[in-house]
This record gives sequence, structure tokens and C-alpha cells, in this order.
Amino acid sequence: MTWNKPLFLILLLVVAVAFATTIEIEPPQKYRGTMQVTGRISECTFDSLNRSSMFFLGVKLSNPEAPYLRMNPEKVDRSRFERMCRDKPLVRITYKAKLRVIGPVRFWIEQIDGA
Repeated sequence: MTWNKPLFLILLLVVAVAFATTIEIEPPQKYRGTMQVTGRISECTFDSLNRSSMFFLGVKLSNPEAPYLRMNPEKVDRSRFERMCRDKPLVRITYKAKLRVIGPVRFWIEQIDGA
């Protein structure tokens, strides 16, 4: 079997980019360590992650200093988070920044208090 060079190079590039999106690197100094923010929940986004037991939760707070926060909790906790998003309570969220070779800094929730 002979490989078409352009096709092979494109395939190799796609694999390299896919691999690079999984490699974590150290975030900028101002985002290192664990951070906390307090605010009232203003908006939530729910998305399923394939057929796994997890889903994606995106949270925006009323606090203008708060970044967009992400979480992948277990599906069994979904009703708790749906209730929290519906009631929009005042919460304190502990989170960490993660950076990958390709993509922006993303902020991942470790703990939500007050919900």
C-alpha cells in the first residue's frame, strides 16, 4: 500500500493537534494555586458528555471578578446542581486554573459552598 504524502501529513497533523490539546502546562503565575470567589449564581450551562456518567456544568456568577467556571460532576449529583442553578444562591466557589498546550486558561471548580 502506498501512502499519499499530503494525506499522510494531514493525518499526522490532526493526531498531533489532538494530542497537544490533552497536555497540561503550568498556568501563568497569577493563576497558580487554589483560588476562591464569592457571588450569586447568575447562569448555568448543562451539557452531557457522551454516554458517560458525567456531565459538564458551566457557572457564571454575578461577581464581575469571577471567571467562567467549569465542572464535570457525576450524573447522580445533577439534581443538586439543577436546584442550585434554579435557586441562584450566594455561593463561595473554590477553583483552580488549568492550561493546556493549545487553548486558553480554563477554571475548574473544586468545591461549592453555600448552595
